[in-house]
Amino acid sequence: MRSFMALLRRELWEHVSLSRLLPFLLLFGFLVNLLDSINPIPIDNVNEMASNSAGTGHAAGSYESIRLDLSSIGGELYVIMLILVLIYALDALFKERKDKSILFWKSLPVTDTAIVLSKLVTAVVTIPLIVYVTVVALQVLTWLMLGLSVGDTPYALAPLWEYLNLPHFWIGFFFQEVKLMLWLFPLVGWLLLCSAWAGKSPATWAFMLPLLLVFIDSAFRLHTGLDKLLFDRLFIGVFFPGSAGTAGRDEVEDLEDFMRVIDSLMTSELDNLMHYLSRPDVLGGLVVGGIFIALAILIRRRRGDESNALLPIGA
Repeated sequence: MRSFMALLRRELWEHVSLSRLLPFLLLFGFLVNLLDSINPIPIDNVNEMASNSAGTGHAAGSYESIRLDLSSIGGELYVIMLILVLIYALDALFKERKDKSILFWKSLPVTDTAIVLSKLVTAVVTIPLIVYVTVVALQVLTWLMLGLSVGDTPYALAPLWEYLNLPHFWIGFFFQEVKLMLWLFPLVGWLLLCSAWAGKSPATWAFMLPLLLVFIDSAFRLHTGLDKLLFDRLFIGVFFPGSAGTAGRDEVEDLEDFMRVIDSLMTSELDNLMHYLSRPDVLGGLVVGGIFIALAILIRRRRGDESNALLPIGA
């Protein structure tokens, strides 16, 4: 376990952009929040939101604006996370062959399985975790800056926190990330396989080969459904992997009520996740992704560098 954790830390060291991702996103979010705080929220609107559902008039408008800002934080970082995961997986095993660092790691008592799995965990766990922490921090920062934009700050923070229900969003966003990584598992496995096999341009093999298969399927009217399968996997399932938490708002009077609501929400989301895992397309994707990962391990094990590769090298 210690050696595997060391491999995970090695990924952060070698991919400097990952270690700098959290402070960069926090700085970006802080600047955006700073611009939004130029337009303060009247304290009367805050009190009205807290006491009367979404409020009416200006209060309702302020409520919708706040919720939109908070949702946009999660939505923007959701897209950034998706791009980072795909780029990292495509470059992870190719980079170590390009800079010849694979020779160094081959000389150490570290298995190829551990190396590939560390890169897989970085893609599907570490990067989403960094983004999740960033979302939570930025939303707390947004809440504080909204409170600072109100005259009576101590009295504004409490009703804002009560009405925004940030823990609900955090739980929903966490399970949304889990579902996304499960859905993308075969794609991440495919990109790691292309990264381990391609000699010059992993992106060429990763994207052109599926497009070529779709073209052949369409040209010869094979009707395999490959185009629909890829479309569902890459677009529909990515942006609609499941419900992102509850949209409703439960009344919370004290800490006991708060813990009851959170416990109910966690149970609901866990049940939803179990149902999601039982879907044939999700289970099939996990099996296919596992095959791609096993092939990537096999290819890395069979080659020390470009010159003595036992498997053919792509263009």
